[in-house]
Amino acid sequence: MTPSYCPHCGAPLAQRELDARPGLRRVADDAGHVHRFRLGDGAADTGATWQEFRRPARPANVASDVATPALQSLVTAGAAAVVSAVSAVAFDLSWLVVPTAGALAFALSWAALLRDGRASLWEVETYQREPATPPAAPATPAPEPARSVTRLAVTLGNTHQERELPIEPDVLLRLARALAGGAHAFSERELVGAGLLSGRTQYEQVRDTLLLMGWLRWKSTDRRQGLDWTAPGRAGLRALADGLVTVEDLRQARG
Repeated sequence: MTPSYCPHCGAPLAQRELDARPGLRRVADDAGHVHRFRLGDGAADTGATWQEFRRPARPANVASDVATPALQSLVTAGAAAVVSAVSAVAFDLSWLVVPTAGALAFALSWAALLRDGRASLWEVETYQREPATPPAAPATPAPEPARSVTRLAVTLGNTHQERELPIEPDVLLRLARALAGGAHAFSERELVGAGLLSGRTQYEQVRDTLLLMGWLRWKSTDRRQGLDWTAPGRAGLRALADGLVTVEDLRQARG
């Protein structure tokens, strides 16, 4: 049997099976009284109050549990008799109303005080399970922004090429004019540092595309030496800077 523990003090609970219904246990307190209550997952509906322990709070005695409630009941009965006597005189009622009202008041008062007195003999600990928190709905991922794609259509002599570059058309034209005018060499440090390209990823994508087009070439097998423009590359770069190359924004074309 899986042990259960008091959620307040952490003390282990002596328990044995009550019946075959899941979640119900029989637990004996220090005085040997047995109370049925719910424990464990699935034992009760959400928000159900579970009784854990009922142990003696004080010993019963004549003074507090008999004499005091009896005197309080007598006082209540006397007050009811006085009120009923006044009513009998005022409304010409039978004098039987007086003892009847007194006896009824005594009985009701005694029952209420007896119930409260018996309840004060015991300490009852209860707790209420917090309502289960519903699982949070999965966050809807924000739509990815449209990726900037520009198509180049270049005709140089008898050679026609079409390529896609991950860059906005206006940025591409600004880049071409800066490179054609000799303001910057084609390197990551210069182009990214000048704000012409957004970072290494975009630089490498543009670089690899221009290498495939034959516009750029490595200066040597040691790539640390950098890149150089080929003759078609210089011609294409000048044509691009002069607006002689077809440039199409694919974001708008696909939208």
